[in-house]
Amino acid sequence: MISTMSDAPTLWCGSTLVVFDGPRRLIWRPVSAGRWSLADLWPTARQARQVTDHIEDGGAVLVLVDEEQIDVPMYAEEVAQVPESLAARITVDGDLADLRIPALDWLPEPLRERGRTFLRDTDCHIDRQPDLLLPHLLVEEPGQTPCNLRFARIRHPRPLNNDRLRSAADHLFAPAEATLAMMEAAS
Repeated sequence: MISTMSDAPTLWCGSTLVVFDGPRRLIWRPVSAGRWSLADLWPTARQARQVTDHIEDGGAVLVLVDEEQIDVPMYAEEVAQVPESLAARITVDGDLADLRIPALDWLPEPLRERGRTFLRDTDCHIDRQPDLLLPHLLVEEPGQTPCNLRFARIRHPRPLNNDRLRSAADHLFAPAEATLAMMEAAS
């Protein structure tokens, strides 16, 4: 999901810094009425250092991740307006281009790997559960080091429909149906 042009990549909730990893990291600037141009990618080296300093000083940081890699589609003609610092992240295929944003690439390596492990673990969890039975926010278990850094994944609500209900009902009652079938077979 592409963020709006006004979504900030960070948010302060009291003394907790919330970081939105993914498309919200894109910094846009208006170029004319209703037109925007990509200006940069959050964070700068200074901003990344401020986040790690906040963690090292004991401040709480919650990082909301989307996917292991986000590809932001754009038109090839827009590529000429992209800052030089982002050029290596762009692949062009005819009239279309993709800006690749690897998750957590702004964090120091051990923290980046911890976050990517969380992403892989939640991918497995999401694959095993019916959509309707999953929480809207999947949060990393406490106990990791540093403990003042947590990763979470927002799952955007899905519309309620018969297929999702059927999947949830099958999942919820599959053990009972298996037990009933075993009891019938034994008798």
